[in-house]
Amino acid sequence: MKRSRGMRRVSFLMKIRRYDGAIRLLQQLIAKDASIPILYYELGDCYVDLRQYDKAVAALRKAVELAPTLPWPDWIWGGV
Repeated sequence: MKRSRGMRRVSFLMKIRRYDGAIRLLQQLIAKDASIPILYYELGDCYVDLRQYDKAVAALRKAVELAPTLPWPDWIWGGV
């Protein structure tokens, strides 16, 4: 699957630890299409890095809810 320009920007922002910017962009992408589980996964990952665990768990749960059969990393199950 080809990554969108928005997701490449999210990856870049996360790499340079600009989590607030990545979160804003992810929220914009989710507003356009709320059915893409990777958006919620990346959002949860940002919240984990910011130690906002309640928000992280909510986002990760949504990712799993949208795609329960995907091979999610083992660490996700600790919070979901």
